[in-house]
Amino acid sequence: MSMDMIEILEIMEEQRREEEYMEMQFNDWLDKVQKREEFINSIDLAEIECITSYWKPTEAVRYLSRLVTMIVTM
Repeated sequence: MSMDMIEILEIMEEQRREEEYMEMQFNDWLDKVQKREEFINSIDLAEIECITSYWKPTEAVRYLSRLVTMIVTM
C-alpha cells in the first residue's frame, strides 16, 4: 500500500471513531431526556395542587423548589 492510501485509511478510521463517539454522546443525552420526561410525567398534579393549597407557603416553596431542582439537574 502506498503512503497516501494508508493516510486515507487512517483518516477514515478516525472519522468512524468520531462518529461512534458522537452517537454515544447523543444516546447518553437521549437517555437523560427520557428519564427526565418519565420523572416529570410521574409527578401527580393533584398532589402539587394540594401542596400549594394547604401547606404553609414556606414549606410549599421549599418542596417545589427541590422538585424543580431535581428536574433541572437530572
